[in-house]
Amino acid sequence: MSGIILQIQGLTQQFKGVLAVDHINMELEKGRIYGLIGTNGAGKSTVVNMISGNLAPTAGEIVFNGKHVERTDAAHHAREGIARTFQNLRLFGDQTVMDNAVTASQITRRYNLFEMLAYLPRYRREEKEFRENAWEALKTMSIEQYAETQADNLPYGLQRRLEIARCLAIRPKLLLLDEPAAGMNPQESMQLVEDIRGIHRDHPDMTILLIEHDMKVVMNLCEYIYVMASGKMIAEGTPKEIYEHDEVISAYLGGSVHRKKGPASC
Repeated sequence: MSGIILQIQGLTQQFKGVLAVDHINMELEKGRIYGLIGTNGAGKSTVVNMISGNLAPTAGEIVFNGKHVERTDAAHHAREGIARTFQNLRLFGDQTVMDNAVTASQITRRYNLFEMLAYLPRYRREEKEFRENAWEALKTMSIEQYAETQADNLPYGLQRRLEIARCLAIRPKLLLLDEPAAGMNPQESMQLVEDIRGIHRDHPDMTILLIEHDMKVVMNLCEYIYVMASGKMIAEGTPKEIYEHDEVISAYLGGSVHRKKGPASC
């Protein structure tokens, strides 16, 4: 379970003269859960957009599984094994839960249009595999009982879990969770913690990067945490080290932490 799966060097993003991300470095090992935290506007989602291929960096390198991917698009990243959720849900609301998961997994398809129209063996084999992967993803997120339910009819918390299931359906090596607890109540947030623990337990080789502002979620899940402020990486370390870091307390927690009580827990 060792080995570097993602290495970022000097990653930079500039928008019309505004330096949104300023030469940051990160290194993620296979099979671990990482956190990326920071205040609104710190640059977290911009970093995720670059890692996932939704945004090309202005400068810097992204090496995933030994390959440079900083100049390739999101579809290529997904085929290489990078999956991500978004802060705002991007489900196909008029499709069933199962169809949402299957559709997401089809980004990795190898069959062509002719093979599909002629119903050739590779098309049949891959579509069978997509449905099997989708079903396993729904089971991992404990929503398989809603497989034939229209996605729009799910409660918000279950829609969030479906979005994660859509990512799992492509069997990613790196799972990027961008504010997965956004809009959740405390009970739903703690259920999310258990869901992510279940993912890690069922897929021990998968690396997870959690971008989140809910410190209770981050401290309960992450083994190592990166902290951003104003586009820069200001700290990194274990939850305990981050919890006790003066610059983090000032920039992110507003100096309101009572250190003697230790990190937040469920």
